[in-house]
Amino acid sequence: MRLPNRATRRLSVTHKDGLYHKTRSRLLIEHDELDRQFSSSRDVPKGLLRINATFVYAWCLGYMACAVLCNETLNKWPRVIL
Repeated sequence: MRLPNRATRRLSVTHKDGLYHKTRSRLLIEHDELDRQFSSSRDVPKGLLRINATFVYAWCLGYMACAVLCNETLNKWPRVIL
């Protein structure tokens, strides 16, 4: 399939090339819209998040750090369950 018309000093688009470009552009825009619609539900984390830490770390060394991180996580993603 011959798409562009070439001459020694200029390049022009054939009718088929114009239709091809127009159709492809429309399809890409529709694809992006569909992708955006269906991916929006996956953007927000939700569900159960289990945290496992030893007693020594969780209680003695990192109790405050764990509490702060858990609080920030719940504030940022309210659909997450700890």
